[in-house]
Amino acid sequence: DAEGSSTDDLEQRAYQAYEDQDWPQASRLIAQAIALAPDQAGLYRLKAYIAAATGDDAGVLSAAEQALQRDPGDAESLQLRGSARARAGDAQGALADYAAALQAGWHTSGFFRNYLYVLNQQQANARMLEVHAAYEDAYRRDPEGTGLHPDIPFHAAQAYQHLGQPRRALDLLDQAIAQSPQVAGYYGNRALAQHALGRSSQSLADDARAMQLDPTEPLYPFNRGVTRFDLGDAAGALQDFKAALALGKDDADTWLNIGVVEERLGRTREALAAYDRALAKAPGNAKALTNRLSLLGKAGKGDAAAVAAQAASLPTENQAQLLFNQGQAQTRAGQWQAAADLFAQAVRLDPGLDTAWLNLGVAQARLGQHQRALDTFNDYIQRAPLKTLGLLNRANVLHELGDHGAAEQDLLRAAQLEPGNLDIQQRLATHYSR
Repeated sequence: DAEGSSTDDLEQRAYQAYEDQDWPQASRLIAQAIALAPDQAGLYRLKAYIAAATGDDAGVLSAAEQALQRDPGDAESLQLRGSARARAGDAQGALADYAAALQAGWHTSGFFRNYLYVLNQQQANARMLEVHAAYEDAYRRDPEGTGLHPDIPFHAAQAYQHLGQPRRALDLLDQAIAQSPQVAGYYGNRALAQHALGRSSQSLADDARAMQLDPTEPLYPFNRGVTRFDLGDAAGALQDFKAALALGKDDADTWLNIGVVEERLGRTREALAAYDRALAKAPGNAKALTNRLSLLGKAGKGDAAAVAAQAASLPTENQAQLLFNQGQAQTRAGQWQAAADLFAQAVRLDPGLDTAWLNLGVAQARLGQHQRALDTFNDYIQRAPLKTLGLLNRANVLHELGDHGAAEQDLLRAAQLEPGNLDIQQRLATHYSR
């Protein structure tokens, strides 16, 4: 049916068939057009689009290559080839094509979404932020031509999360949810950002919403269990960890957390069994071994010399964790001086163990060493400025030292970080009633 038809006419008819999703007709017409004008890059580009619509990645690669031989700077063909390469597992080839397409001026939201997706798979966080900035610039210049896609702020948020910037991640996840409020992964990742910012109540709410939207994903109850445990709800945490286990997260991390919760609940036998399960899943898991050795020592189980020898063989950071665990046991027994000594040893071994700094300050405050506690909380807040626990504990010490104005500033900052926390609001009310 090509007799008497021009190349332009065949191309238009092929495009219309493509729009009508009549792939066989579109393929026939574009082949006829190419036979008449084999040097036109645009015809091969349309052929690549038709191949992409039918899932023929080999056809996409072949047609895009033909287009790029005729026009090496064709942005559309570059992004088409990049996506086909990404689907074939050639991430580096895909990223090279996407970079060239961006340089050539291609700026649709679907393109940016695919580019960021591949970068996220490669954990190329810095490049993700550069590409996201390019998207924002393109959208400012041409909002209609660029368009929106909720995965764009979602992937950029993950880069910020990996780089330790949860506040920026939270802002971007808010954007993703505003654009598409029914995606469980957006809420699950926002829960992680909320948790990193110390906003426990908001984190729990986001995990609950994620679980409603996707009740089969084990990470959501697992992450909620971590938050519940941080809030002191050991029973709720155990329920969530077991739910994650039932959904298929049968790994060392889950069993390690179950062991920690069982230990907090005072169930030594169950905790040891969970640590053993964690070590069976990952024999080199230093944290599971650390916790197990710590529990054996506290429970008076096993040969003390053998336990000590195993502990001495651990990496430095795990020896510090072992001292921290022992300090927590002394805390629960009300032995504050012994606890402070152990926490101090832990931070000397591993200055990056933030929770040991926090607990050292608490122990010093309980011993009436308020100035020393203030210095310790200052160190902790410098390391973890977004954690409300540090601010609340420092506020308590500042009250004891008579600096009520500075205490008020810490309480207000904590309320700003976690506006839904009723305990913080109560502490503020108590402060103003002094």
